[in-house]
Amino acid sequence: YIPRYTFSWLVKPMWLVIKFLHRAADLTLVPSVAIGRDLQAARVTAGELKIPLFSARICQCSKI
Repeated sequence: YIPRYTFSWLVKPMWLVIKFLHRAADLTLVPSVAIGRDLQAARVTAGELKIPLFSARICQCSKI
């Protein structure tokens, strides 16, 4: 959303921050295929690591 709000000069520095944080992590999970593609296109993870899709499910457990 950065370019949409006329802060296009922040795009490159923000990708650098995102890369730094994700490369320090042991695992990067994404909530959608589209976000995974964005991160792979920006080469956020080190090497050729695949970015797994995280599918959150709501657990409806009964109270004990």
